[in-house]
Amino acid sequence: MPSPFPGMDPYLESPGRWPGVHTRLITAAADLLTEQVRPRYFVDVQDRVYVSDDAEPGRTVIIPDLFLTERTIPGPKPAGASGAAAILDVAQPVDVKLLDDEIHEPRLAIIDTQGNRVVTIIEIVSLTNKIWGSRGRENYDEKRADVNGSTTHLVEIDLLRDGTPLYAKGTLPPHDYLVHVGRAQGQRRRNTFWPIKLQQQLPVVAIPLSDGHADANLDLQHLITTVYDRGGYESAIDYTKPPLPPLSDAQSEWARGVLSQK
Repeated sequence: MPSPFPGMDPYLESPGRWPGVHTRLITAAADLLTEQVRPRYFVDVQDRVYVSDDAEPGRTVIIPDLFLTERTIPGPKPAGASGAAAILDVAQPVDVKLLDDEIHEPRLAIIDTQGNRVVTIIEIVSLTNKIWGSRGRENYDEKRADVNGSTTHLVEIDLLRDGTPLYAKGTLPPHDYLVHVGRAQGQRRRNTFWPIKLQQQLPVVAIPLSDGHADANLDLQHLITTVYDRGGYESAIDYTKPPLPPLSDAQSEWARGVLSQK
């Protein structure tokens, strides 16, 4: 079943839901691209890794790998204690809420099997990458700079309205979502942007490969439809409530019209 929205479904952006959506998008995108580029190319799922601590601004949107509820576990009574008599202060064991400090964020790498060279990096942006001053944003910017300083193509897909934009909005037409393809051409890069509004259908993005090879195509609308359907999100989402992050007044009115027709 497809989403009721013609383009990006804003309900998929909820901070509690997005990590699962992000994982499904990475997997589905890898499958769609593999069908087009093999056997010359291999589409690998790789991790960007950074360390988070209690003071980091992105902490609140990180979904923990290990999450235990804090509670006191009753211990054995000390010898000689009975009822209210002779109560002693004895240390008790507790379960502690832990958060894995090493954060792994998946991205795609298209590898040319002739020479085992990474020709294209594809990033599907997470909210941690859009929180200014966070370790996730710092790590993202560092890795992006590394790619831009190389002969590897870079594709960035930002389907999140929340957070600090990766590129200054003033330099592009008004948009809610953004796709960027930085095509390496010798010492220079040709940068193409797709500024996308909530009301618009998502585009088919040309994914560059090695010189002399035709681009692959990543149909983002088909990708979202596939993830929405396979994930069963029509059962998980309550469309009677407003999405998070919230829509503008004009967007809310438009969304109500879309949902009423469905």
